Amino acid sequence: MRNAMVTNVSLNFGVGGLGWRTDGVPLSCDINVTIRDMSRTMYMPIVTDTGVWDDDNKFSDFMAVLGSATLHQRTSGWAKATQNANVQFQSWKSAFSQGAIMNKFFDLPPARMVANVFTAFTGTARGDL
Repeated sequence: MRNAMVTNVSLNFGVGGLGWRTDGVPLSCDINVTIRDMSRTMYMPIVTDTGVWDDDNKFSDFMAVLGSATLHQRTSGWAKATQNANVQFQSWKSAFSQGAIMNKFFDLPPARMVANVFTAFTGTARGDL
């Protein structure tokens, strides 16, 4: 299922013929998971256009509920603008972080060639050059 939600999880320890050890540790465990199909309740846009996330749709409402957004935060234009500004600020902040810069550097062809030389001796293959 593309859009699903776990509604119930139950764990039963010590069931069946195995039971428990003498020190109280179970020797068996039954796990039951109930999954509910959410495709009729919500949808997730397939396109990667950022304008999709700006619209008021069922998915953004669902994510707002999960994120504990108040009704004022979801309906007030100023509160939404402040939240979008904070998201853009964090995006720019993480784009120039040390980890992002190192990922961009090691994704260059010369760095990948050096990595392939070192992985050739260990027997692992990257497969992308």
